Amino acid sequence: MTDASFRAASGPPAGAARGPSGRRMRRPRIAASMNLAHMLLRSARRLPGQPAVIERDRIEHTYAALAKRVLALGGALRGRFDLQPRDRVALVMRNNAAYVELLYACWAAGLAAIPVNVKLHPKEIAFILDDAQARLCFVTDDVDTAAIDAARAAGRTTFIDV
Repeated sequence: MTDASFRAASGPPAGAARGPSGRRMRRPRIAASMNLAHMLLRSARRLPGQPAVIERDRIEHTYAALAKRVLALGGALRGRFDLQPRDRVALVMRNNAAYVELLYACWAAGLAAIPVNVKLHPKEIAFILDDAQARLCFVTDDVDTAAIDAARAAGRTTFIDV
C-alpha cells in the first residue's frame, strides 16, 4: 500500500475539524512574525465592544480599549526605556488587568516577556532576573525590590511599581 492510498483509506486525522459540507476545514495560515499581540488586534477589529479583561466581576477593558492601551504601552516601552526587539522584560506581579496589559504590550513591542511568580523568594527572583538579563521589571506593591536587588549577582534591572 502506498503512502497516498494509505492516507486515503485511513481518512483525516482524528479530531480534524469538518465544515458544514463534511469536508475537512483548513487551518488559517499564520505569518511567521505573528504573535499573540496580533491575535489581540484581530479580536479588537472583529469584536471591539466585547469584554476582553474582567477583574472581580467588573469589565476592565473591551477588546478595542485593551488593544489601544497595549499599543500605547508597547510604544512607551520601546521609546521611553530604549528597549529593542528581543530585550527582556520581567513581570513580577499578581494577576490583574495591568498584568494582561503589560504582557501584551511586551509582545506588541517585540520584547520577550518573562512572567515570574510573585510568591518566589527574593533570591529566586534575583536569579531569574540575572539569568534572563532582564532590563526592566514591573512589580506589584507586595514585591520587595530592595531584597531582590541585594541578592543579585550581576547586572542591573530598572524596577517599576505598578
